[in-house]
Amino acid sequence: MNFNSQLQNPTPLEVVEKHGHWTLATIVIVLSAFLFVTWWYVDQMDKAPLAQNQSASDQRAVEDAMLANEVGAIDAGNIDAEFQSIDQDLNSL
Repeated sequence: MNFNSQLQNPTPLEVVEKHGHWTLATIVIVLSAFLFVTWWYVDQMDKAPLAQNQSASDQRAVEDAMLANEVGAIDAGNIDAEFQSIDQDLNSL
């Protein structure tokens, strides 16, 4: 009975002995590919936040430039003359 259970569920060493070194080579290749894909994915995830932060800072720079243009476009007129008229009004009180 023990012999039949061993045939139905072979251990990894029994599989390698039966199928040879090609099984071991296949396992190593698949494991290497899995580790490479995992490393590449983690590397890409590390770079993604940098791109998002850079685009956010670019957006802030564009907004700052737009605000500076709007402030520069405001026509304040002759502020000194306005203040002089206010001073005259206050002095007449």
